Amino acid sequence: MITELEVAKKAAQEAGEILREHFQKSNAVTLKVDKSFQTKVDKLAESRIISTIKDSFPDHSINAEESGLSSASSKYLWLIDPLDGTTNYATHVPFFSVSIALVENGNLKLGVVYDPNNKELFHAELGNGSWLNDSPIKVSETNKLNEFKLGYSRSGRAKEMFADIFAKAEKLTRTPKILGSTALQLCYVASGRLDADISFSQEPWDIAAGVLMIQEAGGIVTDFSGSPWSINSKDVVVSNDKIHEELLKILKN
Repeated sequence: MITELEVAKKAAQEAGEILREHFQKSNAVTLKVDKSFQTKVDKLAESRIISTIKDSFPDHSINAEESGLSSASSKYLWLIDPLDGTTNYATHVPFFSVSIALVENGNLKLGVVYDPNNKELFHAELGNGSWLNDSPIKVSETNKLNEFKLGYSRSGRAKEMFADIFAKAEKLTRTPKILGSTALQLCYVASGRLDADISFSQEPWDIAAGVLMIQEAGGIVTDFSGSPWSINSKDVVVSNDKIHEELLKILKN
């Protein structure tokens, strides 16, 4: 019998191929209620992911960015972002991803993030580590704040908070990165390419897969107050756990 991880990988790669196929075409955007961008390809990719999951697990619940919550009756909940980095995608910037996570009884069970341009498939399962194309990954060993490569992600709702924290953190850290795909940035922390990331006003499908990736790679994930991440957390800070408390002090101040 096919496993949940195999289904998640298959769904992410199939959706990724849809994104690749349409990437160089004209991808007109529409504005959603929250003022975020949407293209027709978001929906195409999401439809493929949902159908792939439902073929194997018809009774599982799904909460997807474009179509919302399908049901809430199952102990299994799939969180789907079919195109994380829509603004990049619509303007032909080749940095975007597919993000899929599975939650069981409120706890993260697995996560998959696929970068179709570089054909990098990140995955993590609870208790089984984090992986990039079947090679294990770990967070960085950087232990000085002034050497930290710090990523930022924000929604349009968090401009003022982001500007305030960026002004403070930038004085104390080495390199800021705002790459435009939250899921991929979190995977970059898990793989040591970045040392930490601060994400403002995010939805669970934006970050759930990346959160598990970091935890299983030896990192730490909290909200801005320092409390452990939960599926309801909106503002999230992740790091390699070397100077997490110092980052929290910046946020609290």
